[in-house]
Amino acid sequence: AVVSTQSTGTENFISLSYERIRNLESPYGNCTKDTTLPFGNYSVSGCERMCFTMALKEECGCTSYYLPPVGVKECTLFDEEDCVEGVIKKYHAGAFMDKQYCQCQDACVSENYIATLSTAEYPSKRYGEAIMKENKRKLDAANKSSSADVVRDITYYRENMLKVHIYFEILSIKEVEKVGSYVWSNLMGDVGGQLGLFLGANIVTIFEFVDFFLRVVWYRVLTPYVFKRFTGH
Repeated sequence: AVVSTQSTGTENFISLSYERIRNLESPYGNCTKDTTLPFGNYSVSGCERMCFTMALKEECGCTSYYLPPVGVKECTLFDEEDCVEGVIKKYHAGAFMDKQYCQCQDACVSENYIATLSTAEYPSKRYGEAIMKENKRKLDAANKSSSADVVRDITYYRENMLKVHIYFEILSIKEVEKVGSYVWSNLMGDVGGQLGLFLGANIVTIFEFVDFFLRVVWYRVLTPYVFKRFTGH
């Protein structure tokens, strides 16, 4: 899409960088593991486009030419006036948000190519002069003087050519991974730290409490029961 918007007479440098984002699932987030849509890879914008497409299919029985095909006819001008405009208003008002096909969540893993464009005039004045000299040299060497060959100067190239460079900005991957800010291990660490600070408790102390509880049970409950059973008193 970036290249198709460029015009002749320009030299374009398109640098690409790759980014992978990992979102959290429940209970920390609400992402979807869907990776594809009927017309391409999953994205929130693509899901929203599919939502609008399905809404048109259900409400009008057709879809617009710029939307993904879903097995129905293309909307005519009469459909656009009688039905599509109303669906657009309802869509922007959120009337279809409860539909299953409109539950557009962030992808658990999304991959993006980010493009940066810079443009310059092509050919430049100095390069254009070099082209003219080279063309003249070739014409003189071939003993040609036709008008079709003579007019190929800097104006000709600016009206009929463009130059595009596409490359990776850096040969590495940028990965963004979201993590829970407070997980179970954090809770246990905080509880243990507070017990150690205010009660001087540690793992040995926990075992001592367990040992104390077992001794109480043995001497208070089990010992009298065993003694009574064997002595009969």
